[in-house]
Amino acid sequence: MKEKVVKKSSKRILKKKIEEVEGISLKKVKKFNKKLAVFVFFTLFVLVLGFLAYLNAGLFLVALVNNKPVWRTELIKQLEKQGGKQVTDMLVNKLLIYQEASKKGVSVSEQDVEAEYKKLEDQFKSQGTSLQDVMALQGLKESDLKEELEFSLLLKKLLADKVAVSDDEAKDYFNKNKEMFEKGKTFDELKEQIKSFLSNQKMSQSYQSFLEELKSSSKIRYFVNFN
Repeated sequence: MKEKVVKKSSKRILKKKIEEVEGISLKKVKKFNKKLAVFVFFTLFVLVLGFLAYLNAGLFLVALVNNKPVWRTELIKQLEKQGGKQVTDMLVNKLLIYQEASKKGVSVSEQDVEAEYKKLEDQFKSQGTSLQDVMALQGLKESDLKEELEFSLLLKKLLADKVAVSDDEAKDYFNKNKEMFEKGKTFDELKEQIKSFLSNQKMSQSYQSFLEELKSSSKIRYFVNFN
């Protein structure tokens, strides 16, 4: 009887030991799996990050010279030195114009821009070249030119009373400068071209004073000194 009790007790102890060992092993496996999962996740994250950095290298790098980088920050720094003030002034001026146009409810439609673009195409075509060739030479995209045309048309609308050209003004200019025009061309044929030319002249003269007025009535703060 004693032997049976001892045997049963031994079996229970052995079973308990086995369960403890299995429990410890299971914990170790779970702990290892957790560490493995973290390692795999971190490795994948680094690989994905590296791949994205490679695809978007242009955001940080300008060039590699014998594996030595030319950083984009260096390019920006040099560009700011060479033309930072001029570009900043241009951006500020444009923003002032757009704000004034918005305040006065002045806008330019897409149709207006397309019509102006078509005029330029026809003008260059009549001179034996194409607008696209001229844009390519200047490194301009169609979208860039249309943006400039939109701004120019907006400015003309804001300065409409100062840049308007009458038929009499255009006729007077034609009579005084006939040698400038192609022989045989009549005033009626050239009237719109002359008006556009004189209007642009007036806009150039009025633009600066108009801009000064806007600046004097606006609060402008600069955070970068280019000197």
